[in-house]
Amino acid sequence: MCPVSATDVALDTCTTCGEALRLLRRRARLSQRELSIATGYSESHISRIENNERPLDRHSLLALFVPALQLQAEPETVARWLALCTSTPSSRSESARSTESTFAESPAYSPTPALPLQLTSFIGRIEEVSEVCTLLQRPDVRLLSFTGIGGCGKTRLALRVAEMVAPGYAHGVHWVELAALEQPHVLPQLMLERWQLRCGATDHPLDVLSNFVSNRRMLLVLDNCEHLIEAVATLVLKLLQRCPSLQILATSREILSVPGEVHYHVQPLSLPPVWRSSSPSATEIMRYEAIQLFVARSQAVFPAFTLTDTNAAAVAAICQRLDGIPLGIELAAAWMSTLAPQQLAEHLQMDFSLLVDQRRSVLPRHQTLRAAIEWSYRLLTDPERTLLRYLAVLRGTWSLAIAEAIAGEAGFSATHQLLYILNRLVSKSLITVDHRNEGEAWYRLLEPLREYLLTMLSEEEEARIQQHRLRYYAHLVETAEAGLSGALQQSWLDRMEREHDNLRAALSWGCDHAGVPAQLAALLASRIWRFWLVRGYYCEGRRWLEEMLTRTAPSGQVRIRLLYGAGVLARLQLDLDAAARFAGEQLQLAAELNDLRGLADGYGVMGWIEAFQGNLQEATRFFEQRLLISRQLNYQRGIAYALRGLGESATAQANYREAGAYLQEALSIFTELGDRRYIAQIWRDFGRLAYHEDDLESAITAFQSSLAIYQEVADAHSVAELLLDLSRLALANHDLAAAVAHQAAADRLIEDTIDRQLRCASDLNRARIALHQQDVPAAREYLKEALQILAVLHDRPAMITGIELSAAVALAMQEPVHALCLWSAARRFRQGSGLWAPRFESRWTQQEIDTLRLRMPPDDFSAFWQIGQVWPLEQAVTQAHILLVGRS
Repeated sequence: MCPVSATDVALDTCTTCGEALRLLRRRARLSQRELSIATGYSESHISRIENNERPLDRHSLLALFVPALQLQAEPETVARWLALCTSTPSSRSESARSTESTFAESPAYSPTPALPLQLTSFIGRIEEVSEVCTLLQRPDVRLLSFTGIGGCGKTRLALRVAEMVAPGYAHGVHWVELAALEQPHVLPQLMLERWQLRCGATDHPLDVLSNFVSNRRMLLVLDNCEHLIEAVATLVLKLLQRCPSLQILATSREILSVPGEVHYHVQPLSLPPVWRSSSPSATEIMRYEAIQLFVARSQAVFPAFTLTDTNAAAVAAICQRLDGIPLGIELAAAWMSTLAPQQLAEHLQMDFSLLVDQRRSVLPRHQTLRAAIEWSYRLLTDPERTLLRYLAVLRGTWSLAIAEAIAGEAGFSATHQLLYILNRLVSKSLITVDHRNEGEAWYRLLEPLREYLLTMLSEEEEARIQQHRLRYYAHLVETAEAGLSGALQQSWLDRMEREHDNLRAALSWGCDHAGVPAQLAALLASRIWRFWLVRGYYCEGRRWLEEMLTRTAPSGQVRIRLLYGAGVLARLQLDLDAAARFAGEQLQLAAELNDLRGLADGYGVMGWIEAFQGNLQEATRFFEQRLLISRQLNYQRGIAYALRGLGESATAQANYREAGAYLQEALSIFTELGDRRYIAQIWRDFGRLAYHEDDLESAITAFQSSLAIYQEVADAHSVAELLLDLSRLALANHDLAAAVAHQAAADRLIEDTIDRQLRCASDLNRARIALHQQDVPAAREYLKEALQILAVLHDRPAMITGIELSAAVALAMQEPVHALCLWSAARRFRQGSGLWAPRFESRWTQQEIDTLRLRMPPDDFSAFWQIGQVWPLEQAVTQAHILLVGRS
């Protein structure tokens, strides 16, 4: 006989599902927040379940809560809990049961009519089910309409809700399927047949139906109303007017427009974000509903299917391509017995022709995703079809302004005409609206619908609309160019982010067509590259700029601007040869055209290339040339850029007074220009200057000022760099906890980046922290990673820092000779290039060197010091690496 556990005994004392959940959660030593993270429920929802204010359905209990509470090996416990969660509520009043009993005596009515039996599990929609159940409990909600694009799951959600609320209706929940009904005038007769009612020769069907329902407390679910919208609206209005205890739930692709109607828009399933620079793990994406549905349906056709880190990216791509539409996901999952996820993802990138449902029981318009969309399209008026077709050229989200630009081509000359048709398409669930941006609504078409609509466009129509879009963006970026570096920078950055998909499409189309389109595309790219710079789209931005340089034959002035952007982005990618090549051509062309601004900007790129390589004297010379020309032109932005370069170079060379003067003037100019991003950059430069001067309090103030602005403009790259600065500063203040916290915050931003310089900076700082923690093995590992990257990047300042940290590790490893040689080499490199370390770090290093001097015979000290003095930089890095990979 198996022993009875304490949990089993305790669970027997529970009388509700919520009590059992609280007991099991506490046994698992989980807080409500931890359980919410594990299950995907909100913390407040967990609390409501435990307080018996929300139900917990069977599927969610088994699929989410059992694994989260580690109950897989306790079937008896799960069975007891499940019984509590699925038992009939005892809260129903005696009067309701009495009414039900009396009513059940009628042979024409069953109080618990069967709902359609579903052969597959219900996935996700936890919050939606809860919200809708709450709405149906409100006495003022008589008519609730589910709307959404075809295939989005309206029917399944309505069925799930019907199952959940059924106990609350004394006279039952009644399901009426309208999808197969084609004649609107037959609707009243269909309703009579639903309850086996007969109509006399002089009776009107609606009167008979109303008399039957009368005061009975019931929920009527009308499924798939869109093709009978007028007839359904008439029926619903009369029933609600005559039957005070009746509630109606309708599913349709557009609202019924009946007084008192409450509209609930059913969205596609939740999707994981698009990973820009790394692949997601299975764990990361499994918490999204679209992924859960794909996995469940894939396992139904191919039980061996498992979501893994290897196929996670492909599965995410499949669900993203289908925009989270359940019908499309189920049709795609059916191919898992034949294709690998990556193969299916590749096929879906081309078209949706594979998405066919072969089951005989499925209505023709639900057998393919295309058929479901085509059904909605056929129900539209001609003006609605025309506008929707033309809008299909737009990708991602788009504004009313660009819709107006295109609407003229569709024959809508006035804004009010466009708004009327746009509103009709929104109400029919064909266009989704995003209200998150205060002051302006944004719109989008779901991708499967957009793909279908594009097939309905003629080549001539598409070409005309593409030209309209390109002209619109070429005009928009005239204003955006100044905005991207002015007082409204944040607003313009956010706008360009929203417009990015359409900007890409406009650039691509213009690049593919010679003449005016190509010229407009080149001009467009030359004006928005700062957006790519600030938001970290280095690779993409550079690719577009190079495409324009090689394929569009831009004018000389536009070419100079394209070269400038390409040079800046290439430098940030640490492709210094390419950056120098772009800057060299820019300088040559600017000189030929006497474009002094282009000349000044070219000198700026060359200055930063030299500064990165540690050639500070050459860098200073280029920055001074930029400053001279910019002052001649009264080119304030160029002046500020040059001053910033001079300030950073002076700081590195320990010319602190000059650095402060340069940076102060630059700050004044950027403040007058309203350029928030460069104001943040100057505050960061002030912070580094203060750190170099050993003024740690001023450094903290400056870094925090910079961080606040970078967070405001969503510059994740710069935020990560600043967090590393703050971590380094905390170490100088002997605040190890703060240093670790800042490092961890930086790592969360860095983990998805492919920026090798940023990763190297993180590894170097991790090594500093490990040394403070006296964790020498960890410090060695971090430095090995950093030096391997530096061997490729040739970042001279960072290489010197890496050598110095390696010397500190050598000392901790009881290798004083290695330490002394490495510190000697680093000292020579700093003196030769003028790259001086911050005073705090220099003082610590000198103390350690002096200690070694006292411990060693003078001749030995001099000999070992001399060894380091003759090493080239690359040999010093090699020697550091040998030390780090040497004995354990």
